[in-house]
Amino acid sequence: MSESDHPLPVLDAAAEAHYRSLWIIQHLLEAQELGVDSKARLKELVAEHTGDPEQALLEHLRTVVRR
Repeated sequence: MSESDHPLPVLDAAAEAHYRSLWIIQHLLEAQELGVDSKARLKELVAEHTGDPEQALLEHLRTVVRR
């Protein structure tokens, strides 16, 4: 079977935002520009907001903007 036989699933807006947020978090944690303390805090926020990575990102941005 070819890939065309298995179309990609269509995500609703909430699911798409969820996976986009997870993708952003992954790339932030892999980025060399983000400091160790910021990465640690981002990981804490992800743990605090389990199931809501968008909220974790918003909290992280609020912290970064305050500095």
